[in-house]
Amino acid sequence: MKCKVDGCDRDAMYVGKGVCQKHYFRLRRGRPLEDRPRGVPFRVDPRGYLGVFDPSHPLAVGNGVVAVHRKTLFDAVGGVVSECELCKKPLTWASCHVDHIDENPGNNAIGNLRPLCMDCNVKRTRAIDRRGATVLVFGDERKTLAEWARDSRVAVCVQTIIRRKKAGMSDTEALFGKKRTHNGKRKERSRPYRPILKHEHAGLQLTLAEWSRRPGVAVSDATLRNRLRKGWSLEDALFTPATDTGAKGRGRRV
Repeated sequence: MKCKVDGCDRDAMYVGKGVCQKHYFRLRRGRPLEDRPRGVPFRVDPRGYLGVFDPSHPLAVGNGVVAVHRKTLFDAVGGVVSECELCKKPLTWASCHVDHIDENPGNNAIGNLRPLCMDCNVKRTRAIDRRGATVLVFGDERKTLAEWARDSRVAVCVQTIIRRKKAGMSDTEALFGKKRTHNGKRKERSRPYRPILKHEHAGLQLTLAEWSRRPGVAVSDATLRNRLRKGWSLEDALFTPATDTGAKGRGRRV
């Protein structure tokens, strides 16, 4: 007993179904029993990649299907692929990844296809498909903000790029716009500049903090500041022990 599918000359191994093994497993997977017509594209991937049934093609896989984008580039370059378009790494069809430049897997025009090595294709895919990542476009390049910030052509950090995008700049302006930090001008002070006050004694001009660290001075700069505000002379403020300052201290020494 032969398989009941038209055009199939195999023996019907599953008599109850009347089909051969190949068509039985198609039936189990819910696939059409008839072979797909050659040259008619159909969807072979949930992401939208297309394939055609062409078992005789050099790039066909075990089920006789060849990806349309690989077939298109193969036929256009005469079956010879030499190097990755980005990093110039030598390639064969066993190692070649065919990239859609506009990221549309249904656009298989030859101008939208290019050969890439696995590393370049994976890096590009990660930049585009990473969940939650913001991607900016410049020319044919698409990268995340962190990847653009590491690019030698970009002179700004990730936070600057984010601020520029929030301000409504285009991707190109956000990435390559001129840095405006200070812009060669110092920011105006909201308060007038107050120079550090130094006090002179015995030929030395020091700040109160510096005086408080001198040998023989046993009080802090805060104490010195308070004494001077009360009208003490600098010499008394420097060399009067702290125990003689307050009424309690004077009382203890009496």
